[in-house]
Amino acid sequence: MAEASRFFNAVDGDRVYSAADWAEYFASFIGNGVFGSPSTNLQVSPGDGMNVSVAAGLAWINGYFYTNDAALTLPLSTADGTLPRIDRVVIRWSLANRAIWAAVKTGTAASSPVAPALQRDTSVYELGIADVYVAAGATSVSSANITDRRSDSSLCGTVSSIVSEAHTHDLAGSSLTGTLPVSKGGTGGADAAAARTNLGITPANIGASGTDHTHGLAAGSLTGTLPVSKGGTGATDASAARTNLGVTLSNLGAAASDHSHALTDAAVTGILPIAKGGTGQTTVAAARDALGLGNTTGAVPISSGGTGATSASAALTNLGAAASGHAHALTDAAITGTLPISKGGTGQASAAAARNALGLGNTTDALPVANGGTGATTVAAARNALGLGNTSGALPIANGGTGQTSAAAARNALGLGNTTGALPVANGGTGATSAADAVANLGYAANLVIYSSTEPTVVNGKLWLKPIS
Repeated sequence: MAEASRFFNAVDGDRVYSAADWAEYFASFIGNGVFGSPSTNLQVSPGDGMNVSVAAGLAWINGYFYTNDAALTLPLSTADGTLPRIDRVVIRWSLANRAIWAAVKTGTAASSPVAPALQRDTSVYELGIADVYVAAGATSVSSANITDRRSDSSLCGTVSSIVSEAHTHDLAGSSLTGTLPVSKGGTGGADAAAARTNLGITPANIGASGTDHTHGLAAGSLTGTLPVSKGGTGATDASAARTNLGVTLSNLGAAASDHSHALTDAAVTGILPIAKGGTGQTTVAAARDALGLGNTTGAVPISSGGTGATSASAALTNLGAAASGHAHALTDAAITGTLPISKGGTGQASAAAARNALGLGNTTDALPVANGGTGATTVAAARNALGLGNTSGALPIANGGTGQTSAAAARNALGLGNTTGALPVANGGTGATSAADAVANLGYAANLVIYSSTEPTVVNGKLWLKPIS
């Protein structure tokens, strides 16, 4: 690069200088940043709604001067509905625009948002003076949402020059000695205790408790949970505490709370006491004694809740009880009450009430025909009630009788032939009074012979029959 020098008076226009020459000149001894005095120089604060305000002030970028003589309102973009973002307020120098101005660089909404990067190249150079946190769905900005970046030399910084160089010292470095007195805004002490003493700080005058104060574990002044790293469990219930501490049944060598054992299991030891539903003993005899069941042999007596017997029948006898299959006479005094109709009885204790209960008509007089009776108390009346003809004499043929009172008359009335002797064959009889004559009358005489033997037989082609006795 060729040599150059500035700034000399021109002779006939032979020395012409540009703004870039002057900027390069100033940048050689004035650094970039905002001016440090006053402290509010270009400070960003909340505005109305989604606006921020940039206070009046001065800045210097790459040898170019910026001034803002009154509070400047800058709008922020509408907040994202679900995620936050961080916007950055900058003082931007643009060579192409030949200007410096305040602007907002809108960040990207994210679950863990970061502020936009600054642009710094030969055409654009930005000073980041503040970051603004825009919560999801926000409609306004508070002071708590704004982070001042003016003193951060990597983003903005304070203007420095050879006239009044703003140098710094490490507060823990060896170049700073002694203690800053209270009158200079320090504590005048080299440790916390001395600082509190010099500043007159005591628990009482700042509304605090002494270092040796205590709290009840259930007190409302204790909040949150004590983490495992501090000797706690980091949990608010037993289950979560066990999880945080890595407690499992296996690493404790323990069984589940609902596990079981067979009563014969070797893990079950000792004897179950009476108070737990056992006998507290290991032998039958001792168990009976412990339970107050009388002597330790034989049957448990009735006085101890037993039967005093070793067989069912003896037990029934001792207890004065009847066997399940015992019987009673229906007239037995042990049979009480009345047998209901549903069990095959009448449910009544008198004949009249029984008849009424069974629907057998009135409870006195004769049982009516409609209930299976005759409705009468004499034979004659019964015959009349049943439609059996006259109420005296013989039952007529029309009513199922013979209309006669003697056998002979009855035979004649029924058309059974003469009224004496044998019933003729024509009337369904044999016309005989002996077996032989009956056989002959019926036309079987040629082939049937009465035989005196006890068994029938065939002789000479004839069937011999046992005589009729």
